[in-house]
Amino acid sequence: MNTPTIKAIYNGMQEGAEPFELWTILEALGEDHPMYSTVSRRTIERHGYQPEAATLMADNFNVQC
Repeated sequence: MNTPTIKAIYNGMQEGAEPFELWTILEALGEDHPMYSTVSRRTIERHGYQPEAATLMADNFNVQC
């Protein structure tokens, strides 16, 4: 069975005794986490999802000078 995904932007690792991944979600996650919330990967997984890294629009531009 495939785990559903949620589009998100990876922000990096929160350092500390137990480092963890931080993600900004691009869709609501349950009723507690609206779109653009920054949450841990653990929170995403607790809601039954896996983060799907979104490509920023700026990454898609081919700029030539």
